[in-house]
Amino acid sequence: MSKWFWIALAAGIVVVVAIIVTVVVLRTDSQDDTVTVTRGDVDVTIESVGTVSMRDATQLIAPATTTVELISVIPGDEVREGDVLIELDREPFDETVEEAENALEEAEANLSLLNEQTDEPTTAESIAQRVQAQQIVDEAERALADAEQALSESLVLAPTDGTVIHVAIDEGDPVPQGTDLIQLAELRQFELIVNIDEVDLPLINVGAETRIILEAFPETTIESEIYSIARRAEMVGGTTVFPAQVRFDAEGDLLILPGMNAEVEITAEVRRDVLVLPEGSFQTVGRRTFVNVLEDGDIVEREIRTGIRSGGMVEIADGLNEGDEVVLP
Repeated sequence: MSKWFWIALAAGIVVVVAIIVTVVVLRTDSQDDTVTVTRGDVDVTIESVGTVSMRDATQLIAPATTTVELISVIPGDEVREGDVLIELDREPFDETVEEAENALEEAEANLSLLNEQTDEPTTAESIAQRVQAQQIVDEAERALADAEQALSESLVLAPTDGTVIHVAIDEGDPVPQGTDLIQLAELRQFELIVNIDEVDLPLINVGAETRIILEAFPETTIESEIYSIARRAEMVGGTTVFPAQVRFDAEGDLLILPGMNAEVEITAEVRRDVLVLPEGSFQTVGRRTFVNVLEDGDIVEREIRTGIRSGGMVEIADGLNEGDEVVLP
């Protein structure tokens, strides 16, 4: 055989080997660029912000128009039930009690006088006078009881154990009846009001899990849940929202105070033990979503249906099985 035959044969062998190597490399590369369909949990979370406020705070008000004489506490003080918090000027209360006593005395005297007129014939008019006089006595007795109650409230006492959150007045201030004086609360029970966009509202129910991160304590996560959701919308910055209440208790030694800012993550929807793939594992063209699946060394296109997405993972609702190898696009 001529040398050209051997040269041609050698060249052919080189080409065949090159083709085989190329196929192997391509298959190896394809296998390297695959992801496996696995099972996992997918949680949809919605983020919001809120400001900490006290839960079930007690607001004490002035029982009558008077002047503040003495304030015995400052914000942050812990108090016991019955402790004196504020002393109000007693003079207006004493005057009211005296006026009520005089009015009652006069009403009783008038009723007694009518009852003593037994020698006169009983008429409808005399009966009506006695009934009216008795009503005036009853009203005077109630007025005196109210005045005495107000007098007792000139000493503003703590109605329960708690912490002084806010003192709204200063010593010497004149205070009309109903003026806010002092606010008490249990300083371990708090709440947040977070706004839920109307678009997200169908995903969130009372009892949904929440994670609270206070700006003052960024390394601490407080677990809680949605306590209530308003049924009336509000407009905030041009967006329709529904306020939701999140309740939580202080944990450990955290010094949580009203007014602190917090970020809140709400778990809106959860899928447990479902098929998942990473984002970017599939392609969408028009209304079709599909993947390339590696089957016995061949790449096969397969249409799929996706579900919820979270944290870079996507729920695969249909079209794939656990363990399928998906070639990345």
